[in-house]
Order: sequence, then structure tokens, then C-alpha cells
Amino acid sequence: MAVQEPQLPKEWLESAPYDDAGFWSRLSFAFIQPLLRVGAKRALLAGDLPKLATHDTARNSTESIWAEWESSGEASRRGRRLLGCIYRAQKGAFLASGVLTLVEGASIVVQPAILAFLISWLDSDDSLATGLMLAAALAFASLVQGVVHHKNFFLTMRLGWHVRIGMTGVLHRKLLRVAAARLRGQDNQQAAKQATVLIGADAERFDALAPFLHFGWVAILEFIALVALLVLQVGYFAGFAAAATVVVMMQVTAYLGKKLGERRRITAGVSDQRVSLTSEVLQAMATVKVYAWESSFSRKIAGLREEEHRNIAISQRMKAINLGMQGAAASVAAFFTFGIYVGLEGNDLSVSRAFATVALLAALREVVGRHFPRFMETAPEAWVAVCRMEDFLLLPEVRSFASTKTPLSEVRDGQVVLAVDGATFYWPSAGLAEDADGAGPKEPAAEEEPLTAASRVVALDNVSLRARRGRLTIVNGPVGSGKSGLLSAILGELECDDRSKVTANGALAFCPQEPWIMSGSLKENVLFNSDWNEDRFTKVLGACALDVDVKQLPD
Repeated sequence: MAVQEPQLPKEWLESAPYDDAGFWSRLSFAFIQPLLRVGAKRALLAGDLPKLATHDTARNSTESIWAEWESSGEASRRGRRLLGCIYRAQKGAFLASGVLTLVEGASIVVQPAILAFLISWLDSDDSLATGLMLAAALAFASLVQGVVHHKNFFLTMRLGWHVRIGMTGVLHRKLLRVAAARLRGQDNQQAAKQATVLIGADAERFDALAPFLHFGWVAILEFIALVALLVLQVGYFAGFAAAATVVVMMQVTAYLGKKLGERRRITAGVSDQRVSLTSEVLQAMATVKVYAWESSFSRKIAGLREEEHRNIAISQRMKAINLGMQGAAASVAAFFTFGIYVGLEGNDLSVSRAFATVALLAALREVVGRHFPRFMETAPEAWVAVCRMEDFLLLPEVRSFASTKTPLSEVRDGQVVLAVDGATFYWPSAGLAEDADGAGPKEPAAEEEPLTAASRVVALDNVSLRARRGRLTIVNGPVGSGKSGLLSAILGELECDDRSKVTANGALAFCPQEPWIMSGSLKENVLFNSDWNEDRFTKVLGACALDVDVKQLPD
């Protein structure tokens, strides 16, 4: 008799367990128990996963940040506008995680203090009830730290996921809105490729920062409290010596964090160059092969990749130093503390004082050697990512022209569906004027100044056009006459003066044709794996105006 594999309840799969869970279920993570029980008996499948919580959907994460960005104003400093939008979009999780981090920090500080009283009680004549109360308090503080720590990390990791996924959606939405002419500009020609780096690498910085976000300020409060307790245990001189040792380590950590941010900027720039060059080579592979440039570009890309590896290696060395300081912090601080307290001041070191001091130094190591350094590592990298993302979001967008909003189905044959009346269009910058003829953009000025009617380069002057439903409209002209410019103008990617008027019924769609030739003969490219039919083959050659070219080919 076959044993039936365990299955999850249908109602559990059709609902979002996190949304349906109560306070205690969320606190203890009991809402995930059905999935864990099935996973303990068999391998989990994709169909075993329940629905996402409403707050966890990509749409919700994207819309919340995008709505804040659309309604926000300009900021006085680069990066602050986007940072404010992210904070307001995730304000609830941000504040809740801050409270939990503060509670966790308080429990870390309280435990060494309770331990000191408990060890002192062992040498005193106090009642048993006092000792039991101290032991219960120590156990309760430890329990609070464990529960709050895991709940806080769950909340902050979700916060990081929401910001990463939300920013991915926001960057993608912005990329669809950026004017193509701007993307071809000298200053912004890397924009489309930069979006790939922003989504693939920079967005992950939020995942790394979120769990340690509030330790930047909570760790400072913990440090002050622990130093005060150290002074009570070993006196001012030895206590401040331990504090000075930790402060020096904090300064080194802050310096490494600053250098990590600078190294991240350098690495991101090299990554942008590598991705851009790789994309350009792939897009122009036919030209590269014709001129036998494979080796040259391979060396160039390999050089950029080597430079990228070198910068990543430097960053990893800095992170390794931080981790090394984490292990050495308590030992170095204990050496100076006990050396001064016993060797210089001539005090006797009791067991209770030694245990309490070591516990305080261990807490200092946890705070200064782990939590604060992780914040100092990830915060500069995340700030660089925020600044780069804000720069991308500030790129000019496609201009929306007037639309009658009339459905195309209500427009009769012969009626105008697209009208351009005496419009004058300008390139977004002077450097883009040459790009229209395929010669590439000119070198931009050192600082971009606001464009005026006199400084802007005219792409099309006093153009009028009528496109009617049911009729084919053909725009013909030599190279550089403005055919592509007219299409860009209709799509809203060129600037125009206030007198220009463009109206359309419904929405506009643009379907460009890109030539693609596969490796093979002319016949194979025309057939494209279709069955051979001589009559149809001849008709296709004639329709494509290739029959004259074929006749000129050698037999």
C-alpha cells in the first residue's frame, strides 16, 4: 500500500499566512509551522509556497516609493530626496525596527550589570530570594534579547527586500520614461546600461544595510552605557582606558567605512564601463568581426575586468580588517583595563569584578566590533547607491503631448488620427544634433546651461503633418533630412516651443525595424528555415528590391 505524501491544507495555500497570523503567531513565527512540518517529511515544491503577504508584493513596494518620488520636491543635497522617499514609503517598518533595536541594545547592556550583582550576591549574606530574583532577571533579559533579535532581523531583512524590489521597479519605470534622445547624449549615453548595474548591484546594498541600519545610533548609546558601567567596576582610569581603546577602533572602523564608500564609487564606475563596452561589442558584433577587432576588445574588456577585480579585492581586505578587529576588541581592551587596574593602581582583582568586567568588555566587543562596523561598512555603499539612483531618476523624461483620448475604434476611415501643426522641435542638447545623422554626438560643454531659443539646435522647423486612419503615410527623404527626428518628435522625445501643437487620438505605438543577418548565405537568410519555393523566393527578392543586387552578384 502506497504511503500518501503529506499535503498542505488548501485554505493555507490560498491565503497569505502572514496576513492571517496574530500577534503571538508573528512573534513566534508559528504561522510557518505547516510548511516546516511538510518540509521535514518530503522535499518542498513550488506549489507548496503560499501567497505573499499584501505588503510583500512587488507592486506594493514599487508603488509606495514611486508615489513618494512623484510628490516630493527638490532637496538641498544630492541623495536626500530619494532617501526621504524611501523613508516615508517604509516609515512603519523603519520606526518599528528602531524600537526593537533599542530594546535589544538595552538587554545587551543590562545583562552584564545583572551578572555583576549576581556574582556579588554569592559573596554576600543576602537572602536566597534576592539571588533567585537576580537569576530570573538575567534569564529574562537573555530571553528578551533572543526573541527581539530574531524578530528585529526578520523585520529589517524584509525592509531591505522591500526597498530593493521597490527601487528595481522604480528604476525600470523610469527607464521606460526617459527620452531616447537623452540616452544617446554624451552625458547620458550610459543611462540604459547604468540601469542594469543599478538594479543588479547597487540595489543589493539595501539588503546588506537594512539589518544593521539602526545600530549606527543604538551602538553609540550602548557604548556610553557600557563605559559608565566599566567605570563603576574598575574606576575612571582603567574604565576610560578601555573606552579609549574602543574609540580608537571605532575611528579606524569609520575611516575604513569612508574608504569603502570611495572604493565602491570607483568599482561602480569601472563596472559601468565594462557593462557598457560589453553591450556595445555585442550589438556591433558584425562590425567587430569584419575589422577583426575581437582581440583588441577582448583585451580592453579583460583590462576593465581586472581593474574591477582589483578594487573588489581591496574592499574585501578592508572588510577583513574590520572582522579582525571584531575578534581582537575584547582581548585588547581587557589587556589595558586589567593592566592599569592591577599593575598601575595596585588594586586587588576579585572574581566578581573580573567576571563583570569581562562580561562588559564582551558586550563592548559585540557592539563596537560587530554591529557598528557592519553599519559603517554598508552605510557608505548604500549612500553611494542612493545618490546614483537619484541621478538616474532625475534624467529628463519623454514629453507628453495633447491627446483627444478618443478611442481609435470611434474614428472613421479618413479622419485625422495624428496632427502636427506648425511645430518646431529642438534637440535636447547641441551635442545631439550631429547624432541624428549617425556621426555621433559632439563633445558637451563642461557645465550644461539652461537651453534658450537662441542656444538650442533646431531639428525640425515649422513642420505640419496629417495622418489619417486607413491610409498609409510614408515619410521619404535623404540621410539627415529629419525622418528619424520627426518620429522622435511625435513620440515626445524632442523639445518644442510653446506654439507647437501635436495631438493624437488614443495612445501612440512605435515599432522600429532592426536589421539582423544570420551567418549563412543570402538564400538561407531569405528562406529563414522555410521550405524552398522558387516562385515565392523570386517574389520576396522583388518585394525587397534585392533582385537587382542579386543580378550583380557573380555566378
